[in-house]
Amino acid sequence: RLSFELATFAKDDEIIESEESLSETYDVFSSLSGDEIVNGYINYTTRSRESWYGFGGSYILTDKITLGLSTFVVDKNVRSQTIFSYNVFPQTDTVFQGPAPVPFFVSAIDSYSRYKISNFRNFFKAGFAYTTDGLSFGITITTPSWSAIGTGESARSLRFINIPNDEETGFRQDIIVSDAQTGLSAQLKDPWSFAAGMTYRSNDRKNLISVSGEYFTGINAYKSIAGDVNPNISNQEIFDQLPVKDILSRTHGGNQILNFAVGYQRVTEKGNAIMTGFRTDYDYIRNFNYDELSDYKALKQVTYNVYHITFGGQFKVLKNSIIGGFRYSFGSDKDPFFNLLDAGLQNP
Repeated sequence: RLSFELATFAKDDEIIESEESLSETYDVFSSLSGDEIVNGYINYTTRSRESWYGFGGSYILTDKITLGLSTFVVDKNVRSQTIFSYNVFPQTDTVFQGPAPVPFFVSAIDSYSRYKISNFRNFFKAGFAYTTDGLSFGITITTPSWSAIGTGESARSLRFINIPNDEETGFRQDIIVSDAQTGLSAQLKDPWSFAAGMTYRSNDRKNLISVSGEYFTGINAYKSIAGDVNPNISNQEIFDQLPVKDILSRTHGGNQILNFAVGYQRVTEKGNAIMTGFRTDYDYIRNFNYDELSDYKALKQVTYNVYHITFGGQFKVLKNSIIGGFRYSFGSDKDPFFNLLDAGLQNP
């Protein structure tokens, strides 16, 4: 009635790459006459790998009820890099800021940021399953994780040159900020989650339908990478104006979300099986409120809701069973991935 298991598997191995550019006219500086020519470019790359190592046990309480308890150690590594360049200049040799003429100029923002996180964390799962001949039901509770070991690296460089002042005549002060640090404290957190699922099998044992859902509680904003304050990243005047001094810190958090999945399996007369399913993967960081940490750069910048459709089968060839299939995933985001025009020329 009592059994134990060891398990290890790769839960996530993901690469996200995006490269966008633009060249068009746009009214960037409201204090200047006419539209400006805008040239922009951004390159974003993130690599995420996550492996789980688990140990668990189950106990058959009755012929219909089974209890389970397991613990997992998660090894997650994330690397991310963003290169951003934004140049703006007038269409004519001279423009006007009110009555004052302004000779031709080029406004430029150049930004480079990179971070790396290596984190080990641990959490527990407890479950209950009830099974009858044609129906089974189960629930699982997952505890929040705690970080055992976490290290990080972070680098950031910003350059703001020749930015017109929209509130008065003239130009803003040029800003150059640069820093890089290694051996930083880093952490990743997982919330409470509550999952429930049900499976129904027809009396002829040829049709199976499964439905499941999992609710994740939210996580308040926190520093996933804690950078050190370095007063030498710029001159004293610019340093005093920065909204945050530890510019290499990264923030993270999460909204509460509910994901669900449905699946269907049909067994043919020859014992083969056809399977299909649908699963949601809602983004937990979409429209997240970072509260007092909103001036920091966020760890996660891609906010897509993703939906997965799967189709496959199990086929018997001689005395062997072959299982195969494919998955089609698509995402939605109400805002463009990177909208360079809306990025604006903002101070760090």
